[in-house]
Amino acid sequence: MIKIIINITCILSFLMMADCSAQIIPKISMKDFGTLSGSWQGSLTYLDYSSGKPFTMPADITVRRIKKSNKFIFSNIYPNEPNANSIDTM
Repeated sequence: MIKIIINITCILSFLMMADCSAQIIPKISMKDFGTLSGSWQGSLTYLDYSSGKPFTMPADITVRRIKKSNKFIFSNIYPNEPNANSIDTM
């Protein structure tokens, strides 16, 4: 799950950097993001500062393309902590 988020972040960062430079023409098309859509299940591990030990919990994501636009909806779902759920559009 974390690898997917890191990969998505890297791709989006490269796209933003390419947009900032007039000399770089991005060679990425919407077909490149075809495998991104779907439901992904994984886990999130972070350091619990009170105990000093790693804590792991389920963390899922659903990615949907908004019609035929260049936008995607990312729904972050934490089954054990529904208050932490979030939705972002990129």
